[in-house]
Amino acid sequence: MDVDSARWLLWRAAHAWDAKRKEKDALLFTAQGVASALEAAMRTADDCVGLHGGSGFIRDLVAEKLMRDAKQLALCCMTAEQLDQLAAAIELGAALDPALVLPTPDTQAIFT
Repeated sequence: MDVDSARWLLWRAAHAWDAKRKEKDALLFTAQGVASALEAAMRTADDCVGLHGGSGFIRDLVAEKLMRDAKQLALCCMTAEQLDQLAAAIELGAALDPALVLPTPDTQAIFT
């Protein structure tokens, strides 16, 4: 259910961008969709490792790769909390804080 809801939220965001809706709405839908997708990825990977026990730590098995990929997404993307703050700022009509979308000093090395 988590994956399907994240997929539908991201499709709604893509439709908003394709339909040339207001940028504010499209950005809001994108923030909501990405936050949902990141949380779904971590939750499903964690459930997979929990279900398969120690196989989540063996390099040759799928559960370990899923967890590793979910962790890499969490490191390279905005956090779900930042995306929630971005969505809230858009909903409230507040000025967008550039610190929400720019990489922090501790993550800038990832992008260079």
